[in-house]
Amino acid sequence: LRQIAVRLRENTRALDCASRASAGHVSARLGGDEFVVLLEEMAAAGDAQIVAERLLTAFSKPYNLCGQRAYSTASIGIVLGDPLYQRAEDVLRDADTAMYEAKRHGKARYVIFDEPMRHRVKRRQELERDLHHAIENSELRLACEPVVDLESGRMHSIEFQLWWQHAMMGRVEATEFIPIAEATGLIQPIQFRGIIAPVPALRRQQPLPTASGSAPARLAGSVQGRRGVAAATGISLRE
Repeated sequence: LRQIAVRLRENTRALDCASRASAGHVSARLGGDEFVVLLEEMAAAGDAQIVAERLLTAFSKPYNLCGQRAYSTASIGIVLGDPLYQRAEDVLRDADTAMYEAKRHGKARYVIFDEPMRHRVKRRQELERDLHHAIENSELRLACEPVVDLESGRMHSIEFQLWWQHAMMGRVEATEFIPIAEATGLIQPIQFRGIIAPVPALRRQQPLPTASGSAPARLAGSVQGRRGVAAATGISLRE
C-alpha cells in the first residue's frame, strides 16, 4: 500500500488532490485498498481518462516486496463533476459504483459513471437479493418447444426455455439471471428446481429426447451445467 501511495503521488499533478477532504494536495487512503483522487481544473472530460490510463500503467509495474517481485492491478471508477451533486458522499458513492463495474468487467481498467449504470447496478442487486426467493417460491418457469425441419416435417431438436417470473419485474430472461446465479453459487439449486425437477411433468406432456435418441435438446448455460442436467434427467443435450 505504501508503494501504491508513492506511485499515486508521482502520477498525479500538483493540482490533483488525492484526499478525502483535505485542503492540501496529498495522497490518502479511504480504507482497505481504496484510494480517491480529486482532479481539479480539468479542461475536458477526457483529461480524467488520461490520468486513469497513466495510473493503470503505473500500477501494472512490478512491486518489490522483501526482494520478491509482485504484481497487482487496479480498477478505477470515474465520476465527472456535476452541479447536481450536493454532497461529497454522493460523488464517492457513484465513483465506487463505477469502480465495482470495472472490477466486474475484468479489473485492470477504468469505467466512467453514468446514470444508466446506477439503474443497472440497482437492478442487479435486486435480482441477486430476490433470486433466493425465486427458488423457494417456485418462480422459475421451464417450457420446451420442438424445432421442426420444414422440408421433412421431422423434429430436429427440442429447445428448453427457462425464465424467472418475478413478482414485481415480470419476466426475467435466463441470460440476465443465470450469470448472477453462477456468481453467487445459486446455479445448482436453480438447475434442480428450474430444470431437473420439472422434467417428469414435461415428459408426461410430450416425448423428450433421451441419451440414445436422435433429436437432442438445447439448453443455455455452461458446458458443465448442461452435462449436469443431462446426467440428472437422462436427456440428450446438444453442446
